Order: sequence, then C-alpha cells, then structure tokens
Amino acid sequence: MKHFVFKLLGTERCTRLAQGLGDLSSKAARYVERNSPGPGFSNVPIERNADFKTAYDRLVFLRLGHTGSWSFWDSISQCTPTRNRVSIDWKPEDLNAALDHINSLSETDKNNIQLIGLHCAYPVHTHFSGTTKYVTLLRDPVKTAVSKYFWQYNHRHDLSADWVCSEIRDGMSLSAWVENIMPDSIYARWILRLNNKEIGDFQNRTEDILTECMVIINDMFLMVGITERFDESLYMFSCLSGQHAVPLWRHLGQSNAPRIEDLNPAILKRIEEKTDIDRQLFALCKDRFMPPGMVDCGGYTGTKSG
Repeated sequence: MKHFVFKLLGTERCTRLAQGLGDLSSKAARYVERNSPGPGFSNVPIERNADFKTAYDRLVFLRLGHTGSWSFWDSISQCTPTRNRVSIDWKPEDLNAALDHINSLSETDKNNIQLIGLHCAYPVHTHFSGTTKYVTLLRDPVKTAVSKYFWQYNHRHDLSADWVCSEIRDGMSLSAWVENIMPDSIYARWILRLNNKEIGDFQNRTEDILTECMVIINDMFLMVGITERFDESLYMFSCLSGQHAVPLWRHLGQSNAPRIEDLNPAILKRIEEKTDIDRQLFALCKDRFMPPGMVDCGGYTGTKSG
C-alpha cells in the first residue's frame, strides 16, 4: 500500500503530505496540551483575607520562562477584563508593537490598564504614571534550565515553533547546549533590567548582584511566588490583589524532561555553575516565601559535590 501511494502521488508530494500531517498533529497536540484541564483546579473563597490587599494602580506579571508562568498567567488573567490587560511577548517586534500601542493611548485609557503580562526583560512601568507593582514566579534554576532545553528538543520537529533554536532543531545534545548556548543568571538579569541595570554594572560581584536584586524586589514587587509552591503562590497573589476567590488554573506546557537525578552528574554540575547566582537568589526568595518549619519536598538538592 505504501509503495502504491508513493507511485500515485510521487515522492515529493508524499514528503510534503507527511510533513503537513506531522505539523497538523503537532499543532493539535499543543492545542490539547494548552486547553485541557489539569490536576490543579481550585476555587477557594478568600474573603476573610481581603485585608491583605496592597495598594497599587496596576500589576505586571514578569513571565520568566519554564517556571509555570504560562499556567499562572492563564489563571490570574481571569481576574481582569480583557480590555484592561495587555500581554507582551518575547520577540523584539512584539515588545515594540505593545509599547507603540500603550503610548498611543490617551492618559485615561492608559490608566485603565490593570494587568500586564511581560514575557521579556523591560521596565514597562516607565510608560505609566501611578504605582506599578511586579509579580513573578521563581523555580529551582537547575530544573528551569533542563526544562528549557527539553521543551525545545521535544518540539524540534514542529516547524511552526519558532522559539526552538536552530541548534536544538538540528539535534544538539543537552551537554553541548549547556556549554555553548545556555544563558546564565537569567533571573538576576531580568530583575536588574527592571531598574535599568545590568550584571556587568557590578563587575561580577555576586554579593552585590544579589543585594541589588533584593532591593528591587523589596521596592518594586508585590510578591515573588515559588513554582514548587504553586498553589500557595496563587493563593498569596489572590489575597494581595484583593480577589474574592482563588482563580481556577490549568497545568499547561509540560517539557517532559527526564528526572534530574537521571541526568549525567557532569552536566548537572555545569548547570549548577552557570546558575549559581540564580540559585542563590532563588534560595533567598524561597526562604522569605516559606514560613519557618515548612518542609520543602519539591526542590532540587544539587549534586553531591555541589
């Protein structure tokens, strides 16, 4: 039967047909993944905690990649009407288009924006008057790095996924990606840029970088949630933003990465080295988020030598 189809349509047409079916299948799988309910639905009333609400004019959710930010944004955006929120994606042209739109608004319409989803490092608050507060989620940076690689690797055959880097699409290994492409200190870099600063400004002084990040967090953030405590983070957001209930959430975008413990220790050691600042920043924020005595069972403990 296969030979008959090839003979009837020709090799080139069959190749295009197979590629088209593959693309369609991939898009269908991604649609189901993004829109089907997951194991995290909740709708908890929280009126008794309304006094926790903090004063601000608008919120910006800093969407760091591979931290559960997709699910978090999908949830918290339910709390704000479409006309009062803006989502800014990661491409430069997306940022420019969003800023052009914001700057074209009247002051009244601009002030009506209550929630911004920011999927890039940019001080968007500088385009608004009043008080803007940021919110973000931090996840164990080693898990984040592994997830970033395998999310791209598992979508490398999807030609519509323009966020897959060409090296991974060509089959680059995790080890080679970590050594040659994986960015370092993403959490710290993004947070510093909210205040128009760069890691280079501190001449590689880790302690100064961490101190400045915490100064920015204390001054500009409503809260920093922890992915390993997703439900608690969403609950805290709902209290601080004055919601009547915790909004429903869906588990979106799994990378299907292997267990950290099953990866090559040498690769893990290199990831630890490149995420050293972020791991320290994550630890500082997690210590603040989790009350004394709370047991954390979801974090990565590091290699034996790390």
